[in-house]
Amino acid sequence: MGCLKIGTSTQGRNMTFDDYFESIELGEKPIAFVIGGVSVGNPCMGLDYIEDCLCISNYPLSAACVCSKLCFALEKRWGVF
Repeated sequence: MGCLKIGTSTQGRNMTFDDYFESIELGEKPIAFVIGGVSVGNPCMGLDYIEDCLCISNYPLSAACVCSKLCFALEKRWGVF
């Protein structure tokens, strides 16, 4: 029950959203993404409710850029782009 809670951080597992969505079964349960509002620092790493943490780039990204990459990866996965 509940939902899968995924954080983003420069210190998380190095994996793109595309690769992450290939590694899980979408639709089994809801997914919540926790995206920090800063390009420097790791606000998601200290949250105890985060089940997995991803690093989607070798460079710090703004929250807007992370949201854009997340939406685009889901669009590709669902075939709506």
